[in-house]
Amino acid sequence: MQAMNSTAMNQHTQGALSQSWLNLPGWLVLFAISYNAFLAVVNAHVMTMVSTHVALTESLILMAVMGYLALNLKKIPNIYPHLLFLLGMAALSVWVMLTSDGTFIKILRDCLIIVAFVLLGSFLSSRHIINIFKILMLAVLAVAVIEIFFTDVYVALFEPAKYYESTRGIEPFQYSDSGLFRNSLGYSSRFSFNFLSSHRISSIFLEQVSLANFAMVTLVFLMGFGRIMRKREVLFFVLSVLFLILTNDTRTGALFALALIPGFFIFPMLPRWFAVTFIPGLLLVAALVFYDPSLTSMTDDFAGRIGFTLYLLADADLSTLLMGNLAGVNSVADSGYAYMVYATTIFGLILYWLYTALIIRSEHPADKRYVFSMNAFIAINLMIGAAIFTIKISAPLWVMVGYLYAQLNADDKEAVSHA
Repeated sequence: MQAMNSTAMNQHTQGALSQSWLNLPGWLVLFAISYNAFLAVVNAHVMTMVSTHVALTESLILMAVMGYLALNLKKIPNIYPHLLFLLGMAALSVWVMLTSDGTFIKILRDCLIIVAFVLLGSFLSSRHIINIFKILMLAVLAVAVIEIFFTDVYVALFEPAKYYESTRGIEPFQYSDSGLFRNSLGYSSRFSFNFLSSHRISSIFLEQVSLANFAMVTLVFLMGFGRIMRKREVLFFVLSVLFLILTNDTRTGALFALALIPGFFIFPMLPRWFAVTFIPGLLLVAALVFYDPSLTSMTDDFAGRIGFTLYLLADADLSTLLMGNLAGVNSVADSGYAYMVYATTIFGLILYWLYTALIIRSEHPADKRYVFSMNAFIAINLMIGAAIFTIKISAPLWVMVGYLYAQLNADDKEAVSHA
């Protein structure tokens, strides 16, 4: 069976090379990731953008994705697990809204983004996905160079501080007139590699957190797709991610990159069910190392961010675990785990955990590398924030899941036909 999986995947890869360089689903992924940069340019030079413009743009992207899926519904392999996940999360969200007597639509949007891009990924080939990351990385590097060496030009082009003030209500620091997004500036005591740039670069993402997450998603991409890429392509991505980690000053990205080095060799030797251990395992280890019952606020370091998540989870009463807490959901944005519990109850977090861990089940080494590194990324990211639910991070992460899911279903059908 493993040999058949490998053969089918190699045949698919060879066929993919002769396909179009990038198809419509690929362009939809690219726009989902980069649309904020376009809106920022409009905000700086044409008209003022507000939060409604951002929401409308994202809605149009999702509508385009859903429209494409609707027109090609019969081509989607085994859609039911994804629909069950979406319906389960929707039901839990509605339950929380009813018991809390409030409205919170964002979590429904978050889950719809996941399923929409998983399904969209089934229409991409391996070469399409590689080309998506090539285009993204080249754009990110080009803008990053401008941001580092010609910061005034970067600010004049995008005006990040004004964009996030007008669309998110995030005011710039009063002591700074740099024009950069406020958190890109850092502060004297914050960790820094001091590499090339005087600030934490953001490139086309305009704020530093998304760029750090993009670097980590690219590492996950390398774990799953590196073996079918040309050596010069692998070298390009490795050096590019290293550059982004150093200039973005991402502590999490640096540690994640180091952890994946032994993971590259260890992951293929682990059983496929091992993916379910990442979220509970990380929570257990974090509780043993970082939990401080006296901590009630967050500090901007590992101990503070992780400790705050553990505090929120430990402080959740039975009502919050079973019925959510919409009154406090907007105050836990720095903890993805708490966000899930507050918005969908503990059962929503469990459903999300099982979906991410079990949706791809393969014995192939490359698939294991992707699945395990993806689940490690999700487990870590939820500990320090909820940025993983944004469309610009979800889109590239989940289309890869959709591609691998489609390939495994195709392999299973081929195995049945040969039985």
